[in-house]
Amino acid sequence: MLPYSLRLTLDRYDDLIESHTKQLNEPSNTPDLSTMQFERARVFADLKNQLACFLNTSRTGKSGLKEAEEACRNRIGIILKKDAYLHGILVDYRRGLQGKRRMINQGKAALHGYGGSGLSTNMQRGFAYQR
Repeated sequence: MLPYSLRLTLDRYDDLIESHTKQLNEPSNTPDLSTMQFERARVFADLKNQLACFLNTSRTGKSGLKEAEEACRNRIGIILKKDAYLHGILVDYRRGLQGKRRMINQGKAALHGYGGSGLSTNMQRGFAYQR
């Protein structure tokens, strides 16, 4: 059996991956990718520390080490599969954002080719009349 603190950290990491996957799969949602990355990095660091602690205590010869190692491998394997799926979603999301950015830049270039945005010119004239 895994130590409670390690199970808790594995659960938190698993829950965070599921939460981020859900956020990215909602079309109306515009998630903050840098915040998501920071959250996952923080929980991953906690998991890394818990695993290091588990390995240090397991070297002292505690009983049930084989079962705990197997349980840990299974949990980490499941989390890695979910993390790989989330990574695929993130790559697709970023590609979509890059495509939208490219379209915006093309639109800006087209407006610039026509002498700029008529809206901004009209707005400038409107501000001049208000003074």
